[in-house]
Amino acid sequence: MKVGRMKIIKIILDLIPHRKTRSFLKRYVFDEDFRKEYQKERENKKRHKMYEKQNNKSFVGYNIPDHTVLIVEPNPYHGEILPGFVKYFYDLGYNVDLMLRHENDVEDIFCRFDKKPNVFYGTANHLKEMLKWSKIKDYEYLFFSSSAFWERDYANSYLNFLEFEPQTKKGILMIEHNIDPYLHKYQEEKYLDAGRLFTLSGFHNTPMLNPHYFGDNISITPKSDDKTRFIVVGGINAACKNHELLLKAVRSLADLKIKFEVIVVGSGKLDLPVDLQKFVIFKGRLGFKNMFAEMEKADFFLPLLDATIPEHKRYMTGTTTGSRQLALGFLKPMIIAEEFAKVYDLNNQNSVVYSQNDLTRAMLVATKIEPNHYANMQRMLKKLADEIYQRSLDNLRKTVGE
Repeated sequence: MKVGRMKIIKIILDLIPHRKTRSFLKRYVFDEDFRKEYQKERENKKRHKMYEKQNNKSFVGYNIPDHTVLIVEPNPYHGEILPGFVKYFYDLGYNVDLMLRHENDVEDIFCRFDKKPNVFYGTANHLKEMLKWSKIKDYEYLFFSSSAFWERDYANSYLNFLEFEPQTKKGILMIEHNIDPYLHKYQEEKYLDAGRLFTLSGFHNTPMLNPHYFGDNISITPKSDDKTRFIVVGGINAACKNHELLLKAVRSLADLKIKFEVIVVGSGKLDLPVDLQKFVIFKGRLGFKNMFAEMEKADFFLPLLDATIPEHKRYMTGTTTGSRQLALGFLKPMIIAEEFAKVYDLNNQNSVVYSQNDLTRAMLVATKIEPNHYANMQRMLKKLADEIYQRSLDNLRKTVGE
């Protein structure tokens, strides 16, 4: 937009008497990011209305098969855990339906599944209304893949949001992602006592149900020949990952003329110095199809957890990093700080463990690992993944009695 034209538009907008309208139009015209976000939100609302009509029609006429579990994910995220939960119920002989938010539709969560579950999508309020329908009673169990509902300014137990407990043949099950402090805060103890509440890592002696299965068509790949490929998956957020530590390590490896690259997948903005941009490739947020492809091309997984950052300590006491599931599912050895390695049953046989935040040395060690050694690390990681899977399946079997 030319400068003269912008001045004329600004003068015209200043003549608008209504302050909120004037402020909105100025942002829409002059702030490109705001304009794109607004247009995206409008398109989402149109799609949501279309989905609600389709879902109401399809669910009304839908005959729920015998021996079916309904999985509900109330949040517009957490899609990566759903394939693993579906797999557990499949293995116990159940059919599976899902109710998910619209936002998870575009992610293509089950892109690597041969037998895809039946999915109904809706807004938060639409799912709430659907769970009131009498036909919900035809499901064997209702499984909340997240017991909490967090969105924008709202954070509470999903059951508190619903204001009722949906009725099924055999009741509800749930996953608590942050057992400390929400088990007590959300008054979920009764579900834990009844064996109906699980956590992803079994923190505080809770039954573990860890979803690290992503589909029937996952390629387990050997170490790259040309250069070592590291991957980071997750939002750019200092409360979850220390990207500054990564950039420091990347600079050191670049100075040593090491052949490597780091793929960063996740929402947010990553400020990359110009001289590091050829080593760090920022992909932004990807759908699961593309993210899984990047995982298969990678050699090592970087969770970027830092025990000196207070917000990261929760990953040792009550919250499971999503990095664990991805590393187990794709058999990618993690480069991980020793404080977290102990919590997640990782060691130098299946990972590269470092101390005192010396990520640089750990990444350098990883680049020098020979293919045979790497293959052995994957075998040890597979052994761990299988043990976790069996323990999780047994925990679920104990609850549902199959």
